[in-house]
Amino acid sequence: MTKEEILNYYYNNKHKERYQIARELKLNKNTFCSLIDKHFINSKEIDICLEQKILDLIKLFPYTGTSTKLARILKISGHSINQLLLKTNNQTIKNHFNKSLYKSKGVTDEDIQKILEGSKNGIGNDLMGDMVGVDGSTVRYIRKKFLTEEEYDKYHSSSKFFEPWSKGYKNDRGDIFLSSLEEKVCDFLYKNSIKYNANVIIDYKEKKYSPDIHLVDTNVFIEIFGMSNIPYYQTRMYEKIKFYNENKIKCLFLFQESFYDSLDWEEKVITFISEIKNKKFNKKIKIKKHE
Repeated sequence: MTKEEILNYYYNNKHKERYQIARELKLNKNTFCSLIDKHFINSKEIDICLEQKILDLIKLFPYTGTSTKLARILKISGHSINQLLLKTNNQTIKNHFNKSLYKSKGVTDEDIQKILEGSKNGIGNDLMGDMVGVDGSTVRYIRKKFLTEEEYDKYHSSSKFFEPWSKGYKNDRGDIFLSSLEEKVCDFLYKNSIKYNANVIIDYKEKKYSPDIHLVDTNVFIEIFGMSNIPYYQTRMYEKIKFYNENKIKCLFLFQESFYDSLDWEEKVITFISEIKNKKFNKKIKIKKHE
């Protein structure tokens, strides 16, 4: 099927779950969801199917809460919902998320001003969140809401990735990441003077993977599986873990639940680095940077 045929089928079956549509079209769930997400990320078009599902849900359950909770209920990625929130003109949806995303968290006008000033100074979303006492996704939402599109692109977006539609999070060193969790970990490494590379490619046994973080001095990797609770994400996650384990590639795996408590992931990173200090691993692995 062509992309246009798939999108038409999606529009005509808006009452169905994405996974159900993928089965009917005999498509891989990951491939189908990725195609739908990329289409709406790369265009100004609104996903009216998803918009209607969100509207129905928040009307039925007015206290549904944040986009993360909605994503779990609808069995889709939070990124899909966040993209829609930036485009929708539906006032009911806007009012719901305005309240749940920052007003209910006690964010003051002074906090908003600090967050916007932090953009100009290159302070990443998660680090800024720590400074004002909220999570990184809230900071990102506020910046998207109050900055112009040109300002946001200037401070927080990048076209350097291998996927031209990708948007990123900028950390203190100036690197751009697809994930706020990658930004958080690299800020920690940078503040602790631990040398790292981001956006590299592993080329080994005719397979290529893109680890999230490469630690330069020890030649090991850190993989951050930030959506490890989402079924369609897990297939790719387990494939990556299997590749590392079968080839005895030294790597630290961090999962979504590791970030529920900042002490958890920090302790894992510190322990991992302490155990491998002054050693060199993965000597047969070819590593290169994305162009």
